[in-house]
Amino acid sequence: MDVSTFANGVEKHVFSRTHRSLGGPGVTVCLAGMQSHGFSQFAPIAHCLPGEVRAYNARGRQFRPLSVINQAVVDLRDHVGQPIRVFGTSMGGVMTPFLMRELRKEHDPALLEAIIVDAPSGLQSLVDYRAFLLGNRRVVGALSALPSWITAPVFMPPRSHVSIPPDMPTSRDNYLWQFERSTVQRLSGFPISLWAQEIYWMIHVARNGTLARACESHEDIWTTYIRCLLHNRAVRSCAAKDWQGWINLTLLDVAATHSGFHQNSWEFIQLLQGEHFNSWCS
Repeated sequence: MDVSTFANGVEKHVFSRTHRSLGGPGVTVCLAGMQSHGFSQFAPIAHCLPGEVRAYNARGRQFRPLSVINQAVVDLRDHVGQPIRVFGTSMGGVMTPFLMRELRKEHDPALLEAIIVDAPSGLQSLVDYRAFLLGNRRVVGALSALPSWITAPVFMPPRSHVSIPPDMPTSRDNYLWQFERSTVQRLSGFPISLWAQEIYWMIHVARNGTLARACESHEDIWTTYIRCLLHNRAVRSCAAKDWQGWINLTLLDVAATHSGFHQNSWEFIQLLQGEHFNSWCS
């Protein structure tokens, strides 16, 4: 695993290829959700994604989405003429159109592809109504002023929301114990300032129309939206209708929790290895 951290608040991870990796030409860029480390969020499905797989996430006290986007654009300049896929989940899905807008300036749109996983489309699409508080700049400013050691909360999913892979190498209880332990590792250590700014940004770009305008960059780009329909405590299924209004896309459903690549890894693997993504193997 190649890990790089940058002073501009970006963390980049390049996945090592194994005998299970799909391989093939080009690059798959994974944009992590809020309060997520890219390498651990995408680890369960990285082998299902084609080409070189790399993940980006925000770090530090400030959320700078343009820094994440610009870092990916710079890294991909060595891959002009190759297929580029952007796999954005949750907040990363909201960032995907902004990255696509920049990529199509240097890359052939016919070689670009987008997969958006359960991304919100504004305040009304978020399950937790309390998120409206973070649509207020004063609230975000107050949380951003708190010391960095005050970290964002970690929401532990119930065990009943975790599906057991049929090929699990251990007992059910040990698998669930490992899952709970890894959840804390994946989602902890982020300052509450970063957490608040990320939610604010997602609400703000939808509210002012910036997100809808960025989606215009998906013209002639093959785009898929994956909706998570199992115990979804983050994004309402109605968000997909907004995305369909902005982008000519294919809508797929998965019986999984919100971006639950760990909770429901088997379900996501089955989907990504299904007929819709057959072109990845050609």
